[in-house]
Amino acid sequence: MTSAGGRSPVVSRAELAARALLERFRLSYGGQVELEQLAYALRILVYTSDLKGAEARLVRGASWSHIALSEALNPGLRKQFSIAHELGNYFLHTRPGGRLQCRADALDTGRTEREANAFAAELLMPRRRWLEAARTPTPDLKLVRALADHHQVSLTTAAVRFVRLSSARCAVIFCDGPKVGWSAPSPRLGYRFQKGGALTKASLAWGYLQGHPMPDWPTRVPATAWLRLSGRKREAEVIEHCVPMPAYRAALSMLVLPQDSGL
Repeated sequence: MTSAGGRSPVVSRAELAARALLERFRLSYGGQVELEQLAYALRILVYTSDLKGAEARLVRGASWSHIALSEALNPGLRKQFSIAHELGNYFLHTRPGGRLQCRADALDTGRTEREANAFAAELLMPRRRWLEAARTPTPDLKLVRALADHHQVSLTTAAVRFVRLSSARCAVIFCDGPKVGWSAPSPRLGYRFQKGGALTKASLAWGYLQGHPMPDWPTRVPATAWLRLSGRKREAEVIEHCVPMPAYRAALSMLVLPQDSGL
């Protein structure tokens, strides 16, 4: 992935709106924001409903507004992000009388969804707090899990936020079966991962998904397990930290390019 070169206007507008909300209610930048209470203070009712083909729906009224969450939605951390996402739509994309519905397969597509995601990320995981942690040159999923637990978000949500703020050359990759489901790189990574691309046998993720034992710590693997390389670069190694996600029959890997890798 080529260098991002700073925040896009989409992200900046959304983050500024989330930051203004935190400051308006004098909320701590340390996580544990009670979103349903915050929504109620904004005259927004949050409840579950039998939504068809959607994770959430926002209906904005002249007096009170409503956020309906699918009954099929995980009641824990996924619910947190969905409420934050709809609060983003409330502030950025609707007026009284308007409504928006978010499908599960559309949460990272299009300007509207990207802005709502950026708003939710800043509300739940404020940039100024995460930048300090993201400065480490040797990130791993143990650190990310600790941040996720503190801020009450899922490991995948925390991992994406972390790598997008990281000063290291790293990426997080969700491995769905024997292929890449999705990936999120840090701005300085410099490599791409093809969605749907097959995993190689040299990766820890492939081994876990084939039923092999997997180390519970960052491990050096051949760089060619993940990167298309030529010449002497094929001799390089990267660090992979992989954790199982049995509920999804998947694995989550964080890759780090060591400073001495020559990549």
